Amino acid sequence: MHGVATAAGSQVTESGFHEFWKHWWWLFVKGYHVLEFLLFTLLVARSLRKTTHLGSKRSIAIAAIAAVAYAASDEFHQTFVPGRGGLVTDVLIDTIGITVAAIVLLFICQDQLPCPREC
Repeated sequence: MHGVATAAGSQVTESGFHEFWKHWWWLFVKGYHVLEFLLFTLLVARSLRKTTHLGSKRSIAIAAIAAVAYAASDEFHQTFVPGRGGLVTDVLIDTIGITVAAIVLLFICQDQLPCPREC
């Protein structure tokens, strides 16, 4: 089987890719979940801040709680899907993204009392 040439001039073969993926798949798959829940939390917090009279800290807290609840309910849902399973560790991985989003939002708004509507 022919490989694909890289910018460095070496060849990437299908077997080489499979060997790479066997060891590093979790970084891409689980990293995507961290990013997905980070963005979800940011968007929910922003939505709450823009559409309610909640302060920034309450918006962030509610967004984080809602995101954790969604992560848990998604894992529970997966227990009913053939070939899938719900894992507590996946909820914890999702919670990494949620926590990072909450910390970033709290950091952005810490010097601004009260936090402006843009937060």
